[in-house]
Amino acid sequence: MTTTVLLGAALMMVAPMATATPAQAVTHQVVVSAKKSTSVKVTTSNLNVRAGAGTKYRVIKSLKKGTKVTVVSTKGKWAELSAGGYVSTSYLKAAPASKPASKKPAAKPSAKKTNLPAAASSSKSKTMYTTGNLNVRAGEGTKHRVIKSLKKGSKVTVVSTKGKWAKLSTGGYVSTSYLKSSKPAAAKPAAKKPTSARAKQLAYANQIAKPYGAKVALVTNQCPGVANLLGCFGAGTPDTIYLTNRALDRSSAWVKYVTLHELSHRAMMKTCGTPIPPIVGKRVENVTDAYAHNLGAPKIKGTGMPKASDYAIAKKIKAGKCS
Repeated sequence: MTTTVLLGAALMMVAPMATATPAQAVTHQVVVSAKKSTSVKVTTSNLNVRAGAGTKYRVIKSLKKGTKVTVVSTKGKWAELSAGGYVSTSYLKAAPASKPASKKPAAKPSAKKTNLPAAASSSKSKTMYTTGNLNVRAGEGTKHRVIKSLKKGSKVTVVSTKGKWAKLSTGGYVSTSYLKSSKPAAAKPAAKKPTSARAKQLAYANQIAKPYGAKVALVTNQCPGVANLLGCFGAGTPDTIYLTNRALDRSSAWVKYVTLHELSHRAMMKTCGTPIPPIVGKRVENVTDAYAHNLGAPKIKGTGMPKASDYAIAKKIKAGKCS
């Protein structure tokens, strides 16, 4: 029977050649005779393989430490290899037979740990809906921390319940008091209150004033009390003109006229430092209407009817001549 050996270390020490009669060609184990083959390994770095049993024979190759070989016979201190050649048995050592590596069973994925306690009683999972904004807690009870919140109408899957607490499939617990099997009806949007006629007129006036960098407000106590007052402009609030409810209750044409009339007073204030420049004399409102007509105000019966001279003065004021 053949014997498998492992070769070890590097330079082989020269052993004296023994003179012996040719050995019988029998296969057996190196060092210790045995019926079963035994692995051996070399105890030196490299081991010379020679053409015959002795150092007088030429080296035909070298074997590295740990090379696996099969010995077919021994002759004194020399072992004949199955691959051909001889090596010194002084540098061979028996090695334990290698066992086939056993396959490790594939590790099963470990279940994710959760801090959530398991529910004592479980039931079939069911779909529920939240009836309000609802806190999801880490455990059964308000003493546990809130881990997230659900909006009203959120769809959830309950996997178990314990008392008044339900465990969700996504993790966490919620109070069963805020769960319902049917989806709550969506809240109807609040009906918009109809805008009053006065509010619409005021918004229209602000659209007219916006290009001039001004705004329009409802008059309260900013202007002197006049029984038939429609609007006013005060030097104390240079970017705001005021309309009364009497003006807002009239037509859109009237709202436009009053707005541009007061904007004309504002323009005179910006140019001349006063809403009533000396150049206008006693025809203040007529000149102001002329200025407003130039801005696009409609000519309405019952308002001041400017003369050509009033338009001329309005033109001078716009050019910066105030007296």
